[in-house]
This record gives sequence, structure tokens and C-alpha cells, in this order.
Amino acid sequence: MNSNIHQGLPQGPPTRVAKIREIFGHGTVLVPTKWGTKKPIQKGYTEFGQEKMSDPQHIQLLENNNIAILTGPKSGNLVSIDFDDDAAFEQFRACNPQLCSTIKSRASRGCNLWYRLKGEYPEGVSKLVNESEEEIGEWRAGRGITIVDGQHPEGVTYQIFSSDPLLEVPFGDIQWPEGWVKVPGRVDPFNDLVEEFGPPVLEGKQGGLQLNESFVAGWIATEREILYALETQQFFHYEEPEGIWMVMPNQIVKKLIADYLGRLARENDLDTVHFKKKATVINSVRGQLEAEVACEFYRAITPQGWRSFAANNTKVALILPSDEMQAEICELPFFPGDRLIAKSCVDYEVNATCPRFHDEVLAPFLKPDDIRLLQKMFGLVLAGDNELQKILLLEGPGGTSKGVVTRLLDQILGSKLVTELRTDHLGSRFETSRYRGKRLLAGRDVDPDFLRSSSATRLKALTGGDRLSTESKNSNEFEDIEGVFHVIITSNSPLLLRVDEDASAWKRRLIIVPFHDSGQPFKIIQKFEEELIREEGPGILKWMLDGALLAFSDIDKYGTIALTPHQEARVDARVRASDSVAFFADECLVPHNEREMSSQQLLDAYSGFCESLGLHAVTQAEFYRKMKSIIESRFGDSVRRTENIHCDGGRGRGYRGLTLKSRSSEEPQ
Repeated sequence: MNSNIHQGLPQGPPTRVAKIREIFGHGTVLVPTKWGTKKPIQKGYTEFGQEKMSDPQHIQLLENNNIAILTGPKSGNLVSIDFDDDAAFEQFRACNPQLCSTIKSRASRGCNLWYRLKGEYPEGVSKLVNESEEEIGEWRAGRGITIVDGQHPEGVTYQIFSSDPLLEVPFGDIQWPEGWVKVPGRVDPFNDLVEEFGPPVLEGKQGGLQLNESFVAGWIATEREILYALETQQFFHYEEPEGIWMVMPNQIVKKLIADYLGRLARENDLDTVHFKKKATVINSVRGQLEAEVACEFYRAITPQGWRSFAANNTKVALILPSDEMQAEICELPFFPGDRLIAKSCVDYEVNATCPRFHDEVLAPFLKPDDIRLLQKMFGLVLAGDNELQKILLLEGPGGTSKGVVTRLLDQILGSKLVTELRTDHLGSRFETSRYRGKRLLAGRDVDPDFLRSSSATRLKALTGGDRLSTESKNSNEFEDIEGVFHVIITSNSPLLLRVDEDASAWKRRLIIVPFHDSGQPFKIIQKFEEELIREEGPGILKWMLDGALLAFSDIDKYGTIALTPHQEARVDARVRASDSVAFFADECLVPHNEREMSSQQLLDAYSGFCESLGLHAVTQAEFYRKMKSIIESRFGDSVRRTENIHCDGGRGRGYRGLTLKSRSSEEPQ
């Protein structure tokens, strides 16, 4: 007789195995354990397969000992949930009343529920732990056995209750009691934290407990939607209902860390940790938290092919045109990856209109083509970065609604995304640090020379995609920002530019929209833009977003915003007028091999030219410097610089081969 068959034990008929396989299915793999115990007889039983059930010796062992089922994939995804007592089972049944009508087995207390699972599920054996952190059973779904026939170590006979059929269910249909702290498929975050950062409290070299500050920082980062912006050296936390990131003041960050230290002490019976909530330790944890959640915050995670805007009630996605579809608008839920720090105060409504805005603010002061151009430019501000590298000038006399339209844009965009543009300060150490996190740089009601300051040329870098190094006050660290800002400047007079050999760069960037006096007094209404926001805010927002779609269509066709010939000529004339020396050379000078002009004659002619057109004249030294460069580049060897020019009865500096154009024709005088 086989030594593993117990002498004197009841030798059951060869129907025990058959009955069990009839109940649970013929694909069930059975494992023998010693009679009256839970100890498997054979080694390597977790690897048994269907072939084992064709082995006569294996069947004989089963018939003469306790019989267990090998759970999991080996038995066709047959699993059991073992409840140690009736209380645990009742908690489970309260959450899963329909799932308890399945095959059950039991012995002295509690029971096992049996299922055949469909689809993926967590394999293996794992403990079930309740809200009191007591072990109350096991999940057995592979590499584990559950005894269903024979004698329990306490002398009770195992029983199978098969009045209900074996249920086949997806694992996702099983609902675990909310308070249970350990169930299959649920990751224990504490264990994960310990694995990554080590235990929360370490034993010190001199005895006692030492706080693991990395663990606390990792714990906070796991439970809280929090980021540290390298650009501004600030913490942000995500407001789920609002869909935006909010700055966390330093005191709030310190309180958050102190609260977690308190939780660590309470939840782990570590009263001695309470003394660790002193300022030095909190600051040290803060440093660890900065490192854990640091990021380039203002680089939003936006899929290619669309841009987004945060209306008050929804995120608006602006779909860019492609070969398959036209530009369009759709609504999407807010997402932390958008990195939104501000929202519009206005809701998005797909059918909203704005008749007062059009009839009272735009139409009296703008030509139709310029209304459309303004609509496109404002739409691009809402859509994101200044990818076209444009600078928008809104010019015209007072009382022509320039201020109203720009204040409306501020409110609809979100005032947190707007800051003042100060060209006189652009060369200072800290000025550009103010632009972190902003989208629109606004110069309002500026002087005519606003763009002629020496540092105004930095606007080309601020709009041209350049990487700019910024320094914050009270900090020795430098951070880069990307020059993708929108720039909108309003002025009551035409703005002249500082053009230094870069007229073409200004021509590419400038958009000029002139506001004209309507001939009728503009009705002054206190806080008119606020009234319009209340009455037509969604309509004005829709008007701007429609402008973005128009702009995207232009970009798809032409690579930039489409301008009318008049709008292009407007920019060209402004650049020429701003570079009065080059303008003078284009309009007044021609080569002539029999003529010559002294430098003084050129200066006198230039001064008269500027005076006749109301242009800004540069200094004498700047005129001579620029004129030398212009003549060399435009006329080449046909015009020669010399110091032997007849002038006022003597000789002086000037140019041979150069003369003034005739006033009535292109012929030289």
C-alpha cells in the first residue's frame, strides 16, 4: 500500500473525486492533503495541471485523504474567497447580494465563495484585512489551495453547498466593503511608499527614532495633486472642481507638512514624532517635497493638433484644420496636465451672440476688415502662445473704445494671465521675471515714443520664441522663459519704432488696427465693459473663439494671418516712417555719376524731409552713421565716399555719384 494512504482511515468509494469535479467542472485540478490537516502531501503541487488528473496514483491519493482545489488558471480560473467568520461574510454580502448565490464550502466557521472569473484578475493568494486592520480571510486565485472535502483539523467535516450554480463573473463586478484596507487588486500605497522611500521612521544611531523626511515628502506627493514650479519657485495645488492650479503660500505648505507629521504619529502610534514638527524639520521636508514634485510647470501637456481655452464652465478645445477636417470648437473636461492657473469669468455658450458689443464698441470706430482682423488677433490670444510672433498696435484718438475692447479681453482671458508691458524697464535685471506664467503683455495708452526706447527691441525676443534668462529678486538663481508672449499696445497717436537694421523683423511682426473718430461723441458708461460682460459675456467670448478659427484657417492656407493690401501697406508705411533715414534714402536719393553731395547737404535735405512729413529726425551723429551704411548697402561702388567735396566755398566730406531725386519725377535734380 502507498505510504501516503493513512491506515485505518475510511476508504471512501471512488466517487469523491468524481462528485467534486461534477460540481466544480472537469477542468478542476485537485490536490490531496493529509487527512485531518491542511498540509499538502506532494511537493510542487502549485504546478500541477490537467494531466495530473489522469494519473491513477494521484486519484488514489485524493480518494484516501483530504481533497483541495488548486485555484486560479490551472483550474480554469476557478477562485475562492475565504471568510474566516460570518461577520466578514455578511459585510461582503451587503456589498454583493447577487454574487453570494454561488457554490459555497465551509468547515468549522466562516465559508468560501466560489467563482469562475472572466477576463483579467489579480492572481495569487492575498490576505483580506478589515477596517480594524484584522485579517479576516484570503483571496485564493492561483498558487494556493482550498480544501473542500475531508476532515478539518478541529474534527469538523468539510461541506459543499451546490444548490446554487457556480457563477462566472468578471473580477470588476466584485465590490469590496469600503472600509477594508487590504483587498485583491487594490495597491497598498503605504507599502509602495516604504518600498520606494524606506520606512517612515528609522532607528537613530544613538537610539530613539529618526524621521525619514523623504518618506513624508513622497507621501504628500502621492496623496495630493501638488507641483513645484521651477520657473517661479512656487508650489501649486490642483483644484479639482475648478480645473485650475492655485498657488500655495509658504505658510499653507508648512501647515500641510505639519499635518502629515501629525498623521504619521497618530496612524503609527509614534507619539515621539510630534516633537519633530519644529520649523527646521518642516523646512527640511519642504526641500525634499520641492525635489519630489519639481517640474517646468508652464509647459502644458497639450496634444498636437489643437489648442485649449479655460472658460468658466468648461474647457474649450480649438481643433486646428487639417486635410481631414476644418477648424472647429468642442468642449472637454478639465485636466491637470493643462496646467491652467486662471479661468475666464465667462461661460462658453455655443449659440451666444453680442449685438451691443458689435454695434456700440466695434462698428462705429473700426472698418469691417479691421473688425475681422481684431477678431482673429484676440482669438489667437485666447488660443495660447504667440506662435505667429505678432505685436498688435491699437491706435486712435481718445473716446474710440480702444480701452473697452482691451479690458474686455483681459476679463475674458483671465486677469492672472495679463501683466503690464514697460519697455523702459526691459533692460533691467528683474523685469522679465514678472512675465512668468503670463500670456499677454499689455501696454495701455502709451506715449508715441514707447517703442523707440533702447530696450524696446527686446520685444522681438519676447514674441519670437527666444529663450530668455530671468532673475527674481532675493534670489541668485536664474530660470529661462520662452518668448511666446502676446503683446498688445494701445496709443492715442501713431507709434514709431526703433529700427536698427531690422526693418524686416518689424514688418513681419506688426499688426496695426486704427480706431477712427466716428464723428459722434462716444457715450461714456461707467464700467461699460463690466456691463457688457454681464449682458453679452458668452457672446463676446464666442466672437473671439470664432476669430481663432478664422486665424487657424488663414494659417493653414497662408502660413500667417491674411492681411488686406491696405493693412499690409499700413505696416510698411509705419516701418518706413520709423526708420526716417532709410525712408529719406528711398524717397529722395538716386545715384548719378556726374553729381556729388556733401554730408551737410544730405543732412539739410533729411531735416527738411522729416519736417515736411512730421517724422522723427535722428541726431546728426546717428544720421551720418546710418547714412553711410545705407549708401554702401544700396548703391555699392557706384557711390563713393570722399573728403574732397566742394561745399560752401571749401571742401568737405560727402559722396560722389549721388544726388537728390526731382520732386516731380524719378529723375535726378
